Amino acid sequence: MQIRKLKPEEHVYYKGISCSVFHGLERKDIREMMKNPLDHQDKAEAERWGYFGDDNCLHSAVTVIPYTIRMNGKEIKMAGIGDVVTRPQSRGAGCVRQIFDKVFPDMLESGQIFSFLYPFSYEYYRKLGYEVCLSYSQWSFPTEQLSKFKYPKNVEAHQPGDDAAPYVQIYEAFAEGRNLSAVRNQKSWDELLKRDPYKKLEFTFLVRDDFGKGIAYVMYSRANSEGENGDRIMDIKELCWATPDGLHQILGFLGKLTPEFDKVKWNATCDINVHALCNDPYVASAKVIPAGMGRVVDVKAGLEMLAAPKGSGKVCVDIADKYLTQNSGTYAIEWEDGNLSVVKSQSATADMSTTVETLAQLIPGYLAAGESVYKPCTTIHNAHENLSILFPKKRLYLAERF
Repeated sequence: MQIRKLKPEEHVYYKGISCSVFHGLERKDIREMMKNPLDHQDKAEAERWGYFGDDNCLHSAVTVIPYTIRMNGKEIKMAGIGDVVTRPQSRGAGCVRQIFDKVFPDMLESGQIFSFLYPFSYEYYRKLGYEVCLSYSQWSFPTEQLSKFKYPKNVEAHQPGDDAAPYVQIYEAFAEGRNLSAVRNQKSWDELLKRDPYKKLEFTFLVRDDFGKGIAYVMYSRANSEGENGDRIMDIKELCWATPDGLHQILGFLGKLTPEFDKVKWNATCDINVHALCNDPYVASAKVIPAGMGRVVDVKAGLEMLAAPKGSGKVCVDIADKYLTQNSGTYAIEWEDGNLSVVKSQSATADMSTTVETLAQLIPGYLAAGESVYKPCTTIHNAHENLSILFPKKRLYLAERF
């Protein structure tokens, strides 16, 4: 048995497992690809780890994708986990867990403080220290409900190859102050904006203000399936705005699409209340959907990413990490004059006791300190006020899929 990073010529075997377990993927002739494996290596900067059995065959694999995300006013490195696969005939042997035994130390060496994934099972990845730390509100409402918003004066359709600069500026303004949001590079924007309205019915529209500055954009397509009554549904992929007026104008644009779409489906951030935007709130419905799991790989470094509250204060938090046991212990967190320090202490008395899973919810602000006590694993002993200002609820956003 061997666990290591895949060589370029081995990527095709990864593709073979993926095709056999992800049935929604485009079908490929893997046997033909294996004749010239180097012609089919993945060029992305992602790292691919594999579990090779005694038969020298690839049994299981994991992809680790490097990201930079925003966290409490700082930019930190994050490891995105994707394409976790195991051959059907190799399951139950702990292959994936053994890969993670190698992957986590590599994350630490790379300075990746946080990790995120979209799980097939929340219960499974919780065993590795991950916990749900992002949700969105899935709204559904008739397109005509947006008719009260004025149609924008300056709206333009994006075509592949158009300038990305206004989209970048809008996204940066929207993402500021939203934890977990990705810092997108040029390659990310090139991939995002190659949407083709003619080939795939994927539409992107930009709204500018009276001075020509971009203030909002929307990316949408027609949903693959129709609604219960045969409704034509607009599926919004991303909607970002730089100003409140930008939001109003882009909604005014969408409100004029009633000839093409009967309803809108919008997976909005949980801080957006669509009921307040509709003419008739009764016809708008939403359900909160868990959108992924995070893990604090380096607890001390993760705590150092917290924003220093105003004034001065100190709390001690005891963290239990059953998987990466070196993270377990009591951490003294102290702040003064906008500076925050974290020290792992052998003698400090804990004001709060919790797990690394809950910490992945507290640091980004998915849960506030006061909410975390409803979990059986969390107890606040003292310093309620300081903990509440250190761990407040915050706005979150992450649209990247991996």
